[in-house]
Amino acid sequence: MGRHWVRWLGRDTKPAPVSNTARPARATRRADRVHIGDVQPPVAPPGTLQVHTPLFLPAEARHQLQSKTLGFTVYVQVRLPAPPPPHPALVAQSVARRQHRRCTWQEHLDRYALPEGSAVAITVAGGQGLARMIGTTEADKGAVA
Repeated sequence: MGRHWVRWLGRDTKPAPVSNTARPARATRRADRVHIGDVQPPVAPPGTLQVHTPLFLPAEARHQLQSKTLGFTVYVQVRLPAPPPPHPALVAQSVARRQHRRCTWQEHLDRYALPEGSAVAITVAGGQGLARMIGTTEADKGAVA
């Protein structure tokens, strides 16, 4: 360190040199450290609330779903009522709209909801393999259509 640096700090003496031997002692020793692989989860006593490892196979479910839906067709029919008259373009609908405030969850739901009197019909054709895979019964087929 140069003399000009020491004067810049407002001192007339050099700072004390830092010694390598004056390091603080470590808080833990290597023998005291716990590795994540060494920690075992606690074993719950057997019973109705015992936690089990998941047995679901997501990759197998994806493959089966893809093979079962090859001949699958979905028809969606939406009937909307006549649209309401548009609001004037130069007049805000509310004070919040005028101030460009963020919408609340309810305002978002109302904004994107289907208008009153809308009808949606969904028809699925060719899903016999999928129906067998998810265990649909004959009574369910009548309710879906």
